[in-house]
Amino acid sequence: MPASCTNRFSKPNELHFYTSASDSYIYCANDNYTAAWTSTWGTAVYWDPVLGVGQSSPSTGIGPATKYEIWRAYLYFNMTALPTSLSIQKAVLTLYTTDIEWINTNFNITIQNGQPTYPHDANQATDFDKTKYSGIGGQLSTVGLTEGFHDLILNPTGISWINAGGWTKLCLRSDRDIDGIPPTNGEKITILASEYDNGSYRARLSIYPKSTIAPPSVGGESFPITLQTPSPTNALQRIVPWIYGILALAIATSFVAIRRIKKRED
Repeated sequence: MPASCTNRFSKPNELHFYTSASDSYIYCANDNYTAAWTSTWGTAVYWDPVLGVGQSSPSTGIGPATKYEIWRAYLYFNMTALPTSLSIQKAVLTLYTTDIEWINTNFNITIQNGQPTYPHDANQATDFDKTKYSGIGGQLSTVGLTEGFHDLILNPTGISWINAGGWTKLCLRSDRDIDGIPPTNGEKITILASEYDNGSYRARLSIYPKSTIAPPSVGGESFPITLQTPSPTNALQRIVPWIYGILALAIATSFVAIRRIKKRED
């Protein structure tokens, strides 16, 4: 049983968003690889507790014995609480990967973009169409990958796809699928979805704004976000009352001490 990711990250200046219950995958199976790869539709799966990413050849024990299969996953992040002007310096997609034993040929889990239209929420069979997605927003290699949480760091292109003030929708594919390289064996991995263990292991998108984050700011999709860059004047205004309080306490303590000394002398 994997360890829960609850409260795994709570550092300042980080905002965490978890994929919604719409996260899902679409797969296509065909006797001919090219037919599966170029298909404009697939079978959408919403209820599975895992998301499939990758490919498999016939007789691998992963899919139908006589067919090639291709899996593509889709993630949805509600970022409507963020200001549209938010400037992001770093973004990390954290995934819980499992079924590592299915990987006989390594590949890169790759983020692609089809926004604003693709994928639909909830996704549709036609969202499988590879022509609707483009770019490389970041990659995570399966080389040496183990079951557990792993971070996929978004590159500048991927960061530009984050839709502050709206919904961010991402497509996950194998780079070998993107390149149209037919599999000769198993090259698939699964990622725990929102349906698994009440969402404790679902995908999380963490962003690091360039502006200072004022509390309350850490939490994610259901929390209001306030961003500010404190000026020296504001900082001084916050410090001065504390200074007065400390001085008043020190003066009061001194008076009490002096009175005690006088009583002893009397």
